[in-house]
Amino acid sequence: MTTSPRTASVVADPRAIEARLGLSPDTLDARYTPALHSLSDAQGREAAVLLETGRPGTLARKFSRVSGAGAAVRDLVEARILACFDAGGASAKWEDPGSQHTEVARELGFAPLAAPAESGPGTSAPDAAWVRYAEPWPHAGTPYYRQTTDFSCGPVSLLMAEAHWLGAGSMTRDRERQIWRRATRFTGCGAWALALQVDHDEFALEAYDTEFLAPQVTPMEPRDARAFANEEDIRLVAEAGIAMNERLFDVTEIVDAVERGARVLVLIDERRFHGEEIPHWVVVHSHRDGVVLLNDPWVEGARGESWVDSLDIPVSVDELDQMAWWGDPRYRSILVLSKR
Repeated sequence: MTTSPRTASVVADPRAIEARLGLSPDTLDARYTPALHSLSDAQGREAAVLLETGRPGTLARKFSRVSGAGAAVRDLVEARILACFDAGGASAKWEDPGSQHTEVARELGFAPLAAPAESGPGTSAPDAAWVRYAEPWPHAGTPYYRQTTDFSCGPVSLLMAEAHWLGAGSMTRDRERQIWRRATRFTGCGAWALALQVDHDEFALEAYDTEFLAPQVTPMEPRDARAFANEEDIRLVAEAGIAMNERLFDVTEIVDAVERGARVLVLIDERRFHGEEIPHWVVVHSHRDGVVLLNDPWVEGARGESWVDSLDIPVSVDELDQMAWWGDPRYRSILVLSKR
């Protein structure tokens, strides 16, 4: 860091930060531990500012609304990177609209994040972003697409997994709609119905699901109605020759599959990420030292998120193990996709 005298300060109260930045009330969620960091020069003049947030359940911190002169911005961002990694973080991300801080970002070891397919809310901005990992993490990324509805996480997770091999152009709203219409059973898309939407000439599929081992009951989905829909899926899966492994899988099996180059769709409970008990599909695509990277098709724009928060999310394997359950009684579902 520069040797010029600077004074650091921080504001941690979400309402105070909103007022300072001119944000709408309740934009910032305390669960994201927002903090407005600034540096002042020797004369007490503010030289650099950034807003730092982090989605619960993840090992990432995000810098946004970064402003100031180059040297001061470098000092402030560098200090926050070190703090993030000292606290056990796996990655630091930086929203950089208009690529205003390219030189500083590269100097500090950041690499550009691949832009998403412009799709649902939160993908049109920012137009540039950076990431730096605590340790070098070379990996083949998985293209990002934000679900365009509140209910199409399963189809979109499948789109993202396939796009690793087919390219980002394969992710379209028409394809999202097509998969959703064919795979939806009442409140969502289960593993069996999603497995039927995979092109088995193009991809190899391993499927694991324990939903049928115990009757499921949810307020919106009576047991007999779910069973009525499941009967057809069971028949169609058998006719298609798809092997469904009706057993609990261990989270280490996800890690093993990813390390073989597969993309793994995992059904999680959204409670840890966003405080709501909702079944939700995500895509796990990389692993290193007990941490996975996943793409979440949902962006919580009302809480200040963008695609930067939902792409390449670092989550500990232990955290993933806690998330990857749903239902009452609880069950697990994953789909492992590989290129033939």
